[in-house]
Amino acid sequence: MAGRILNRRELRRQSDAAESASAEGAEDEAEAVEEDEEEAEEGEEAAEGSEEEGDEEAPAKKVKAKAKPKAVRKTRKPKAAPRMRARWGVFDSSMKQVAVFDYKDRAAAEAKVAELQATRKTGTFFVQMVKEPMAEDAASAPAAEDGDWGRAAGQACRACSIESEYEDPRPWTRLKRVIEKAAA
Repeated sequence: MAGRILNRRELRRQSDAAESASAEGAEDEAEAVEEDEEEAEEGEEAAEGSEEEGDEEAPAKKVKAKAKPKAVRKTRKPKAAPRMRARWGVFDSSMKQVAVFDYKDRAAAEAKVAELQATRKTGTFFVQMVKEPMAEDAASAPAAEDGDWGRAAGQACRACSIESEYEDPRPWTRLKRVIEKAAA
C-alpha cells in the first residue's frame, strides 16, 4: 500500500499558476474599486449641481464632534520619609534580635555580646546598627492646640528625652517650658 510518489516539479507549476491567477484577480478587483469611486464622485458632482439650483432641500451636514481634552493627571506629593533613629542591636546567628541599645551605648551592646557568648556555648552573636522610625515627636503641638495640656506635656517630655541624646536639644526644651507654664 505504498503511496504514489509526488512529482515536485508538477506541484511547483500548479502553485505558480494559482498565484498568477490570484494576482490577476486582485488587479481586476482593484480596477473595479477605482471605477466605483469614479462613479461616486460623478454622482456627488451631479448632486451639487442640483443643490445650487435650490429645488431640493439640502441634506444635513455632518458636524464633527470636538475631541474632549484629556484629563490632566495630578501628581501626588510624595510622602516625607519618617525620621529614623539609629540604635545598636545584638543579633544571634539566625539574625534574631536579642537586645537593643541606644546609639550612644555601643559599649553596653558589645558587653552584652561578650556575656551571651560566655553563657551560651553554641551560637554566634554580633552587634549591628538598627534604624527604627522615631516616635511621633511632633504630636505635642496639636495636643497643645486642642487644650490637652497633660498629653502635650507628656509628648514634649518624650521628645526632649529623645533629643537629649543629640548635641543640640534646645528646640524641644523651650516648648516643654512653655507647655508646663500653660498647664500650671
